[in-house]
Amino acid sequence: MTPQQRDAAAYAEWNIRVGEFYIQIADKRAQADRYRGMRARVERWAGAPEGLKEFMLQQLDTSLEFDCDETYYTPPKRLDLAQWYRGEVHRAVSSLEYHGKERATEIARTAERNAWLAQLWASLPPGDK
Repeated sequence: MTPQQRDAAAYAEWNIRVGEFYIQIADKRAQADRYRGMRARVERWAGAPEGLKEFMLQQLDTSLEFDCDETYYTPPKRLDLAQWYRGEVHRAVSSLEYHGKERATEIARTAERNAWLAQLWASLPPGDK
């Protein structure tokens, strides 16, 4: 890749991550809105068995606090070109190593299965094949 292509790819990836960040935030806010809506309905609930309404409100409050917390989400930082490129090269090398091992394992597994099938076929009487 040329330096310009690297920069464009790094920027495109960062842009995708920023978009994903905002989607996650929007999802958390939508979830919080659903919880608040449910909480409002529970507050209006008349005739609930004793303690159930309070329990539901407590559960919704806890869920709002923990399930809808946005503080764990931070916008992605844009890496400089050299950092991004090193990361991409590292991921590519790791992927090649992993898939090379998995391919070798699958080839060995297939050879074992084929040998077993060959043994099975060889063990059958001629008219049963």
